[in-house]
Amino acid sequence: MNVAVSIIVSTRNRAEYTRRFLNSLQYVTVGPDCRWELVLVDNGSTDHTAELVHSFCQEANYPIKFHTEKQRGKSRALNMGIAAAQGTVLAFTDDDVFVSPDWIKIICDYFDQNHDIDCIGGTVLLFNPQDAPITIKLSQEPAVVDAASFAPDDIPILGCNMAIRADALKEIGPFDIDIGPGATIVAGEDLDMLYRLVRRGHSIAYVPEMLVYHNHGRRSQKDVQDLKTGYMVGRGAFYTKYLLQKDGLVALWAYREIKSILLRDLPKIPYNQKSRQHLKDLFHILSGASTYLQIYSKYRSFLNHNINYGN
Repeated sequence: MNVAVSIIVSTRNRAEYTRRFLNSLQYVTVGPDCRWELVLVDNGSTDHTAELVHSFCQEANYPIKFHTEKQRGKSRALNMGIAAAQGTVLAFTDDDVFVSPDWIKIICDYFDQNHDIDCIGGTVLLFNPQDAPITIKLSQEPAVVDAASFAPDDIPILGCNMAIRADALKEIGPFDIDIGPGATIVAGEDLDMLYRLVRRGHSIAYVPEMLVYHNHGRRSQKDVQDLKTGYMVGRGAFYTKYLLQKDGLVALWAYREIKSILLRDLPKIPYNQKSRQHLKDLFHILSGASTYLQIYSKYRSFLNHNINYGN
């Protein structure tokens, strides 16, 4: 077996979550040929996260690399983790997740036995049943997704339970630093990453046995709506990013979603609350599109300025 796994996690001002996550990894079991490490990146915390991690490293039964990325943004932190990782497979999860004891073993075994697959993810269950049933993945049916079957409004795996071959990630590039928690576009970094994979011909496998528990803590209707709003804004940014690249497939997806909302819901707005919510979704998609256009315009302006002045 030539698979070595680097688990990459970003954290910010969540020392208690980090402590529980670090403790949970001590119960991981792997085969004798499966090597792994944790690459933990502190994204500019102002609490006692650093002290906690340094103390934990003295007694941990697994290797930990600890880095600090002071510029805010989950994608920035994950990119620092990618640069520091030495594994042939990079596994991504979050500090509010508990992985199953055989999580790493399943990742190692799957990549060792399936050389035609470059990205996998699996089941995401609620850790606390009192939390809202969101950011979870319940299907127990294995599946393989490529560009033809990919859907931006129903991505095949979640970013909190995702593993990618390092060579494939090197080919498509790191996370987009303008997308993700702490960035201008607060959600959609996993959508963008997964699409870039299938766009370059890589397949994504859903492996139900690859199980994690999400302790996200969102319970109120406002929590749920805020999360959904972020996803819609992220999708609008995603559509715009690839429309600017003249990507015909993404243009088709955007057209179909916007057309569906307008034709299905616009006539029902006066008397149907669900249709009114769908129209709000369209507003958030367009807001994400507008925000990404502003980012793109600033980049173009910056590049043109530097070219014109010979910098």
